[in-house]
Amino acid sequence: MSIATFDSVVEFTQHLLQSNASTVTLIVCSTREAFIEELYADIQAQSIVVRREQSSSPAEAAQEESEHAENYRGENDEEEQEENEEDDDHEEEDHEEHENNHWMLSNTLELLSRSERIRVVFCPAIEHLRAYLGGSFRRRRAQDGQEGNKLYPGDAMLAIVNLVSLHSSTVEFSAQGLSRTAALAIEAAAREQVKLVLCECKSALDGGGGSGSGSGIWDVQVPLLNWITVEEGLPGVKTIQVKQVMKKWFRFGFD
Repeated sequence: MSIATFDSVVEFTQHLLQSNASTVTLIVCSTREAFIEELYADIQAQSIVVRREQSSSPAEAAQEESEHAENYRGENDEEEQEENEEDDDHEEEDHEEHENNHWMLSNTLELLSRSERIRVVFCPAIEHLRAYLGGSFRRRRAQDGQEGNKLYPGDAMLAIVNLVSLHSSTVEFSAQGLSRTAALAIEAAAREQVKLVLCECKSALDGGGGSGSGSGIWDVQVPLLNWITVEEGLPGVKTIQVKQVMKKWFRFGFD
């Protein structure tokens, strides 16, 4: 029972696709629409970073290009303007092409082959998640005789994205609430004999979600009981770090 450290939902999904697990059940703690929007926003954010890294050049080269452009501008302004417009169009096309060529958007045989091992379940509320873990979850078994059995000999996996974040806007964001859900997840994994992995990912839609999302959520202080609200200056409220609560059930990283 482990906790993966991927702040990017794209990177965690890629990790699952590239794992050797025979089958994977991925529980996403949001709606299907929100998850797709998050994936696309994350892909766009990664594309921007790649473009900046590829387009960075030394200051001298930039100065030389500037001087060359200044000399040439006086000779043929109209042609240069047309060329600049074409360059801008090419840059936009390259940006769109880079996004469309992202591995998550490419319809390759390899990706399809890997995706056949994965079942995605959406649980946008704590009640949905607990109900699914408590009774509906069944281990997805690879079909006998398939070549995939040889390619992916690892244990079956149950992966849950943003289990802790699902509690953060509710009265269940406490040691009591988190422990109850964690216990159900562990019982489900033990019942179906699968490897259990949790991951908390930052939201690319709101610029990372601040320090209380992704890996930052492990440092958040929560009350011990559900009915207690943590307010600044409120005396007598005992709190505990989220990481300390989850360490009772999981180990951090893939040790």
